[in-house]
Amino acid sequence: MSVYIRRLLWLAMMFCVFIVIAGLVSVGINSLFESTQTRLLASSAVQGIVGFAGAAYFAVKRYHPDACRYLGLTGRVGWRPLAGVILVFILGLPLLNWLVAVNESVTFPTWIGGLEGQLREWENAARVMTEEMLGVVSLSGLILNILIIGVLTGFCEEVFFRGATQQMIGEVPVLRGGSAVWIAAIIFSAAHFQFFGFIPRMMLGVFFGYLLLSTGSLWPGIFAHALNNSLVVLTIWFEHHGNILGFLQTCGVPEDGGFPWMAIVSALMLATFFVYWYNWFFVPQIKEGE
Repeated sequence: MSVYIRRLLWLAMMFCVFIVIAGLVSVGINSLFESTQTRLLASSAVQGIVGFAGAAYFAVKRYHPDACRYLGLTGRVGWRPLAGVILVFILGLPLLNWLVAVNESVTFPTWIGGLEGQLREWENAARVMTEEMLGVVSLSGLILNILIIGVLTGFCEEVFFRGATQQMIGEVPVLRGGSAVWIAAIIFSAAHFQFFGFIPRMMLGVFFGYLLLSTGSLWPGIFAHALNNSLVVLTIWFEHHGNILGFLQTCGVPEDGGFPWMAIVSALMLATFFVYWYNWFFVPQIKEGE
């Protein structure tokens, strides 16, 4: 067995161990709270810190003394990658919404209709839990949700799926570069156990992965992940205040099954950006003499 496979197995084992520890800690912490919403937030925070970030750090630490450097958490990040992330989200939102709608509308053949029913049950259960966790109306609740679901979850998942998983996969000689990005993105999406959101989540994972591959830093991907999660939190919060941001979920999705013109335009604009501007925003600019 090659050293690269052993490292990946070690990461998987650390994840299993730490996710069990996170579950046990969550049981203890949840006994302190009466509110279901608070319990879910606390469990999410513990799962992220212990199950994802903790597992990644200790798995990497065994082979690399400077685990933070390996994970891409050291070094400075300029304004360009962050601005580029915002621009990509603006340009790509209609396309992402359309992908979400297409994935949600997938139907299975009748001979495996039972599987579709089971998957939709899991999907609905996850949706109910999300609504329970994010269904707050106060400003303080919104801020707390952004900090935990947006920032903390974005950070912890990037540390595990990109900082550790993608980079360990990328150490395998035949899986370097883009292959590692796509494999890690598939694992990232599958780990959420939501089939009817698999494709858009995978594509987000691909974007996060290429940010790490291009910049050499995990922080642009963390920023992008946190931004995506925070937009979801904001959208749900505004649904309780007149649905002011409802267009964030509907732009790009044609009414009555019409042709997705806005999504097509979004895809073309993204393609133009990636061809002509990607390097300027996301590839570090090497100054002469460095």
